[in-house]
Amino acid sequence: MLILNSEATLKRLMNDTAFVGELYSTFLETLDARVQRICTAMESADFEEVRKEAHSLKGASGTINADALHACTLDLETAARSEDPVALVALKGRFTAVVTDTIDSINAWLAMYS
Repeated sequence: MLILNSEATLKRLMNDTAFVGELYSTFLETLDARVQRICTAMESADFEEVRKEAHSLKGASGTINADALHACTLDLETAARSEDPVALVALKGRFTAVVTDTIDSINAWLAMYS
């Protein structure tokens, strides 16, 4: 699974690199706050907040074809909906690693196309 499928994003947006760059930049601007809300909710076992925030981030990551993050947030959303604290704890390390990989991939793309 790709971390960032920029080719699919570019194809869907008619190879408009400027617009894709804006999408990626906007995504990065909001990502830290989203991740903080999810991690805080995970630590306090606030399943509804994890579900809501994971669902929102899943949609945003799907929009930019951040495929690994999309899959991970789907798993977080599912675990939160099931109110499964063991699954949430198990997913936290994967979630933070995928977020880091996604940030790195977006920044690499922006460096190439900006």
